[in-house]
Amino acid sequence: MAPKEKSELKSWPVYLILLILIGAIIWALRNQATISKFVAGVQQSHAADTNMNDAKWAQITQGEPKKLAEIINAGRTWGTVWTDWYGKAAPELELADIAGKTHKLSDYLGKNVLLVFWATWCAPCQTEVPHLIELRKRISEDELAMLAISNEDPATLQRYAESKGLNYTIISARSLLPAPFGSVEGIPAGFVVDKEGKIKLATEGVVSLTEMVQILRAKQ
Repeated sequence: MAPKEKSELKSWPVYLILLILIGAIIWALRNQATISKFVAGVQQSHAADTNMNDAKWAQITQGEPKKLAEIINAGRTWGTVWTDWYGKAAPELELADIAGKTHKLSDYLGKNVLLVFWATWCAPCQTEVPHLIELRKRISEDELAMLAISNEDPATLQRYAESKGLNYTIISARSLLPAPFGSVEGIPAGFVVDKEGKIKLATEGVVSLTEMVQILRAKQ
């Protein structure tokens, strides 16, 4: 084989890599507008949720509940996790909130429970906070228990709760929790436990107020 042919054979992978990079750049530029539009749409939707009026609240809380699968398929900022736990009894939890009060998961049988795993330093968690505040305003503690669990120290959580006006239960859990709660890695993460104490759904990512309500009302 001639030296020129050998040189061309050696250089073709470089050209291939360049072509791939150029293609990726072109794709990114073409899709930038679409991505920006999607992000803006999500932000607008979340802003509308956290400034919800009574008319919209009535719209999402009345009528026939959606099926859970339909809500899951429509989710854009979150996904499902620990699906093998769905329909199974939630393990017992006994945790103290930042005021020193003890909460046992079994104490909430007969009402829905929303467990949120979060941290004060987590930007997506901060996005979800206004939705949780509005949810607590809209649904009474007689119907829904809301426990937000972080592994941060109580003092840090107390300062954050006061600065943001958190109106739901904040828990500092520094010890290992039973599965699946102890398996949480990405935050925010959430578990919906039904009135029978069974795990209905587990999520990872930011869930909006509308989606939270839909999930609580959903049929299996």
